[in-house]
Amino acid sequence: MRQRWPPTAKGPDLRGI
Repeated sequence: MRQRWPPTAKGPDLRGI
């Protein structure tokens, strides 16, 4: 999975976007 950057308010986005 890819981490979105910058991370979201809930932390790193691990939805695979």
